[in-house]
Amino acid sequence: MKKFYSIATALLLVAGTFTSCTKDLDEVGLNSSATEAVRATNANPNNNGGGSQPIETGLAIEFSNATPQVGTYTTIEAKFTAVPTSGELRIQEATGVALDGSTIWTNLRVFNLENATAPFTYDYTSNTAKEYSFRAQYVPKNGSGYKAAHMEGNVTFIAICTGANLTAQQVYANPVEGGLTEYKVAFTLTSCTEYSNVKLQGGVSATITGNVVAMSADGVEGDVRYNNNNAVVSWSELNLTPGYSNTFYVTFRMEKSDKEDPIGDWTAKEGDEVIATATL
Repeated sequence: MKKFYSIATALLLVAGTFTSCTKDLDEVGLNSSATEAVRATNANPNNNGGGSQPIETGLAIEFSNATPQVGTYTTIEAKFTAVPTSGELRIQEATGVALDGSTIWTNLRVFNLENATAPFTYDYTSNTAKEYSFRAQYVPKNGSGYKAAHMEGNVTFIAICTGANLTAQQVYANPVEGGLTEYKVAFTLTSCTEYSNVKLQGGVSATITGNVVAMSADGVEGDVRYNNNNAVVSWSELNLTPGYSNTFYVTFRMEKSDKEDPIGDWTAKEGDEVIATATL
């Protein structure tokens, strides 16, 4: 009987020891591994494993001047709301179109974001008046967790303007009854300087038939004075300011002639000073 109790006691001791070891492994080994995994994840904020969404950088492109004059420059700046700590930031210009119709982007400046710091800028200069397209592109490093992005914008370089300018253009020359030709000519007057009491004047220097119709684009009728079969047309008291633009139309009929310029020379004057001239 004593032997039986001794065997049972030994079995209970072995079972208790096994249970204790299993508990220790669970508390020390498994829980320790889980804790270390959490610590590793928290130590790497760029870790987007486990299906989490990539980090938005809030990339934007800005210009110090969207309409600079030729010969000057505009500063292109790329900005982030969340600045990545790796990958490349590229400031690019559109320089053509590929065979597949996509835009060709040429790098103007490239920043390595592991060591570059804001501001991310490039000064662009042009001597040609036209519109240019630019792009800020962010290319993330593999595994960084940041999302690729790009933003585009346009800048228009404008010509330096001084004084006034007058151009003449034939709108049409159509045959009409009686073997006549009806002409319509447009005179466009622009200015980037202030002038007051300007007079725009010219003549129809060929044989005309009937009346001359003179009307500006803003509905002001011109003064027409006849001299035999010629006419002098004018608009007076025009006040020009920077950015001024208006077109003046003159319509008349005459026998078809070989003259390339049936209107002669036209002038815009402030007092006795000629500020612009034009002819066909």
